[in-house]
Amino acid sequence: MKRMSVFPNIYVECARENISQEQLAARLGVNVKTLYNWHTGATPIPSTAVLAMAKMWNVSTDYILNRV
Repeated sequence: MKRMSVFPNIYVECARENISQEQLAARLGVNVKTLYNWHTGATPIPSTAVLAMAKMWNVSTDYILNRV
């Protein structure tokens, strides 16, 4: 998967936790293609997924969305 993301902090947290994009997709209950579409900005990330990632990594939603 090409690593051009509008949400680089998602990659940062995956690397910090040592989980793959496939594992993250499974945790969020989506397929890898959906996750890729979120990363590239092709489709918006649902608020439920943003909240789930923020809770999973104990960070703010602004951090997930690269607004900090």
